[in-house]
Amino acid sequence: MTEALWEEFKQPIEAFIRTKVHQDEVEDLLQDVFMKIHQKVHTVREHDRIESWVFQITRNAIIDHYRTKRQNTSLTVDIPERMEEESSVDFSPCIQPLLTQLSTEDQKLISRVNLEGGSQKAIAEELGIGYSALKSRVQRARQRLKDVFVECCEIESDVYGHIVSAKTRDCSC
Repeated sequence: MTEALWEEFKQPIEAFIRTKVHQDEVEDLLQDVFMKIHQKVHTVREHDRIESWVFQITRNAIIDHYRTKRQNTSLTVDIPERMEEESSVDFSPCIQPLLTQLSTEDQKLISRVNLEGGSQKAIAEELGIGYSALKSRVQRARQRLKDVFVECCEIESDVYGHIVSAKTRDCSC
């Protein structure tokens, strides 16, 4: 049964996956989808709805892929640690001087969430704002810190956003 499904759905599923993920990840995700199909095909009761079932498995696999990827992605303020590992430039002394170039609110948010490891939910409750509102503020603060880093440092990254080289320019750090 799985072989017949492979023959019938390989190309449409592969095309669908290509529209949703990076090209380097398509084959792996396609294999994962068909492994799940193979493991669960015996649970299908209505064979006339097999196409929608196959595409639902594919959509769920794509969602899982991005959830896993998000959990494994480092935060923007982790750039100094990553730089230390991947290049000879150590940006950790730069964090505090560059933070001072941000607004007081941004400094507090980044310090509490990223440097002190505070819970965003707890901070949102303490400030009397919604959790999603705080998450948005933190993301904007991180982006502003990244912008300050980019102004100060010449950073080269690959297509995945991993830093491959860095050079400091004339700046406060």
